[in-house]
Amino acid sequence: MNYAKYRKIRSEEDRKEYMRNYQKNYRKRAVNNSKQVNTPLAMSTNSISRSNKSTCSNSDGFELFWDAYPKKRNKQSARKAWDKIKPTESMQEKILAVLPSLASSRDWSKENRQFCPLPATWLNAGGWDDEIVAQQDTRDFV
Repeated sequence: MNYAKYRKIRSEEDRKEYMRNYQKNYRKRAVNNSKQVNTPLAMSTNSISRSNKSTCSNSDGFELFWDAYPKKRNKQSARKAWDKIKPTESMQEKILAVLPSLASSRDWSKENRQFCPLPATWLNAGGWDDEIVAQQDTRDFV
C-alpha cells in the first residue's frame, strides 16, 4: 500500500472506507485467480484425454496389485498413488513379483500385519525397489 496515498485520506471514516474497498478488491482478485486455476475450461482437452487413457490402461494393473497386496485399506488413495507413478508393464511385473515375498516376510506378517505399510504409502515410497532381507531365526536354543 502506498503510504503517501493513505496519509492523504484525512478522516478516520475515509480511511476505513478506503480499507474496506481495498480488501474487497483484494478478495475479488483472490477468488477470480482461484476460479481460473480450477475451472475445467482452463485445462486443455488433450491433457484430459491423456489422463483418462493412462488411468484406463493402468486400472487392470492396479486391480492385480490390489488383489496381491496383503493390507487392503484406503483403496482410493492407493489408486491415486498408482496413477501418479504411472507404472509401465515391466514395472507392474516387478511390483507384482515382489509382493508375495514381502507379504510372507516377518515384518509384514507379525502382529496381524500391524507393520505392513498401507498400499498408497508403499507405492509412494517405491517399496518395490527396497532390499528384501532374508528371514533369520534369532532364537537361541539351549
